Amino acid sequence: MSVKRYCDDVNSESSFNGSAGFLYNAKKLFLNACVIYTVIVIFLAVVISAMNSGKDEGVVFFIDLICLYPLSVLISGANMIFANKKLNIWIRLILHVSIIFAGFAVYMGAIKQYEINSLVMLTPVFAVVYALIMCVVLILRSMKKKQERDNIEYSDVYAKVRGGQNNRSK
Repeated sequence: MSVKRYCDDVNSESSFNGSAGFLYNAKKLFLNACVIYTVIVIFLAVVISAMNSGKDEGVVFFIDLICLYPLSVLISGANMIFANKKLNIWIRLILHVSIIFAGFAVYMGAIKQYEINSLVMLTPVFAVVYALIMCVVLILRSMKKKQERDNIEYSDVYAKVRGGQNNRSK
């Protein structure tokens, strides 16, 4: 029995391409958004507690935490688009980058009330963090694909041809 039968594969053909039902894709979108939300909140808690000097400079307000979930849903949707193998890799990457950056800009501008100058200054930092995360994700995916290729049983495709040639030569 295959592990893929029981575990959901991100690269499977039913991933956000219409062959699976709407409920499957919606469930996958919201479950992945919950995981992303949890990771973001834990990351923020660690960063804020590491930088906090006892004053109110590292305060995260309740509305910030609530508005992080729509950002997480947006990131999850972008990840589902990136997992769609029917699109060219460059189109998927450009869509992923633009959706993530737009969501980041809207969140920082609308929720955190940052000015345009601050957003311009934060964008290179966000781009570096995004690039590092995507490099790790793409390296892990390529390692997984390589391992799956190596685990496939070898079948000699020319066995019948050689057998037929050996029978003719006798």
